[in-house]
Amino acid sequence: MLRRSTFFSFLGIFTFAASCGGKSQFLSKSDQVKKSENNPSEVASGRAKAEGEKFDQSSPDPSATREHTEDSGSPRAAKPFGTPDDGKSPGLVGTIYDFQGNKHKTLPNFSELPQKGKIRLTHFDIPERNFEDGFPGLPDLVEYFGIGFEGKLLIEKEGLYEFTLASDDGSKLYVNDKLIVNNDGYHMMSTEKSGKIELAKGTHKFQLDYFQGPRVQIGLQLFWKKPGQSEREIVPAAAFDRPDASLSLNAQQ
Repeated sequence: MLRRSTFFSFLGIFTFAASCGGKSQFLSKSDQVKKSENNPSEVASGRAKAEGEKFDQSSPDPSATREHTEDSGSPRAAKPFGTPDDGKSPGLVGTIYDFQGNKHKTLPNFSELPQKGKIRLTHFDIPERNFEDGFPGLPDLVEYFGIGFEGKLLIEKEGLYEFTLASDDGSKLYVNDKLIVNNDGYHMMSTEKSGKIELAKGTHKFQLDYFQGPRVQIGLQLFWKKPGQSEREIVPAAAFDRPDASLSLNAQQ
């Protein structure tokens, strides 16, 4: 009799404890969902985690070129046009021109425009994307600007080379002061133009002029087919070097 009363006393204490302190452990799935919905901190935490995973995913969509900023919780546009030129690092040197006061619909004569700054780019592989941050020192220059890139093209094998330009908006490619590809005018990246040139082994003068018309999307890619190649590829950074001081910028043809 004593043992039975002791057992029921212990059972009562366990039941009471389970109903108070351990209640959350025995909630059904639907009850747990309701509890989470009623807890703003848990909802915010789940939303933040979901957004973080979204920005970690890779995608060909232009939004994938935007990076997440933890302090603001919102995306900002990626900077697509290289870094400020330090005057010595390898790569192509681009001179920036502003023609917002005269909204050209084709590439202007850069020699008639004031220079706004210089940047360096290793190669041309800028898929179409939004451009909203401007350039180093020129954050508001997001439309109606031009860039004249110059450098040296390094050829390891002589033969016939085919170049293809895709750009938003217009662009022109010159090799040894000869116009090879003309992709000028207002258009999207889907507009591509190609041209061929026989090149000897060695170093060749290289120039690529580009302009952006109305905001907000930009893009610039340069492909080639080397001798004996059936598929095109982005011209790699190893094929470019800084220009010589004697090279003149923006030979117009």
